[in-house]
Amino acid sequence: MLVSLAFSALSDNSFAMVDENDIWRAALAMVERHGVTAPRSAARRAEASMDAGDVEGFVMWGRVLDAVIEIQRPKPAEGEMVN
Repeated sequence: MLVSLAFSALSDNSFAMVDENDIWRAALAMVERHGVTAPRSAARRAEASMDAGDVEGFVMWGRVLDAVIEIQRPKPAEGEMVN
């Protein structure tokens, strides 16, 4: 139930209260603090939020996790444009 609630929140942006820049700042801080284990740390925080019934926190940490993964991605995807 909580997971489906969280994903519906993602799709209708009702939980998009955290600014995208803040998400990226949090992701950078996670990478600086945790290095290669940053994705695991962000996932744990998302899981802890879900366990606590904090759907907004779950969604936010999921966004941070996505940003961490993007930051740590070693090279562009095939056909992806780069700056």
